Amino acid sequence: MVLTGTLHGSETEFISEHPELHHYTSWLGLKGIFESGTIWATHYSGLNDSTEGYLLRNVLVEPLSEWLRDNLPRSKVRNRIDYPLSDASGKPSFEVRERARELINLMYDRIIEHPGRLSAETAWSDPLITSFCNHTADSEYERAHGLLSQWRGYAAEGGYCIVFDTESLAAALCKELDTYNFLHATLGGVIYLDDQKTVKQELKEILSFFASPLGVKRHKEPDDFLTSPLAQLTYAAVRIKHRAFKEEREVRLSLTPVTAKMVRDNSPGTFPNLPIKPIQLRQIRGRWVNYIPLFAGQDFTKLVRRVIVGPAESVNKSHWRARQILGSKIEISRSETPFVK
Repeated sequence: MVLTGTLHGSETEFISEHPELHHYTSWLGLKGIFESGTIWATHYSGLNDSTEGYLLRNVLVEPLSEWLRDNLPRSKVRNRIDYPLSDASGKPSFEVRERARELINLMYDRIIEHPGRLSAETAWSDPLITSFCNHTADSEYERAHGLLSQWRGYAAEGGYCIVFDTESLAAALCKELDTYNFLHATLGGVIYLDDQKTVKQELKEILSFFASPLGVKRHKEPDDFLTSPLAQLTYAAVRIKHRAFKEEREVRLSLTPVTAKMVRDNSPGTFPNLPIKPIQLRQIRGRWVNYIPLFAGQDFTKLVRRVIVGPAESVNKSHWRARQILGSKIEISRSETPFVK
């Protein structure tokens, strides 16, 4: 769902289908979250999937090549085409595929932030992400005691699972959007590459982005950025995920804060008259990565249904540590999953 300052029909439907979302973290993560009353949205290059944000490059090549093969003959550049559009089998030619790769790389260079940049204000579009697991389709055991694969990732030092109330979380996000200037914010499930039907539909919606520089006639674009092909490219880049992570059933909060560069590069009134959310930097695996804290100044405890203490050598010790941080307002339960080191 695309979030604005007000919840609409699609948002309430998502909430009713997914009443709670699980966020797994370490002891230090739990401590930091509740002591600060915030949760961080981090640049996708800081996540644990090395293909994060870049799968779209490869996924787009085939459908864009086919689109170029069919549309270049009626484009402005048709008189400058001195190479075959199809090979002997009718598939896009090598030259067309190379043209598709060039356009995709151009899109990434202009729209999607480079992980190596140290400046927090240089990108046009800098998607920042917070991840959750959706256990709606899992058994009651996973909802109550957590997912084993997630515990394996967080239980070495005693992990925890924060179970968020989705309706309260969405309301807090709306308040955040009313307070600071964001280009877009979405909350929804990621698209895994084995779901070809959904992937193809997602790509179909964004291919028209490439029509403009080629002069291909198309329907008039909406004025609203949220529904433009440019936005769809940004959404797709951070929604498509490697199939190896499918077990997580990830629900992803993706936000693009308006930056000082956006304000400078556009005419007055382009963006709402709201404060810019400061983008901060931290090191992850030796690389500087952008992030923003969310929900500062709100009552964070109202967003949380309960906290699950994960498998540990001493679950009682983990439970006691959590209670010292959480106080008596939040329910704390113990996972019955056996400890796996």
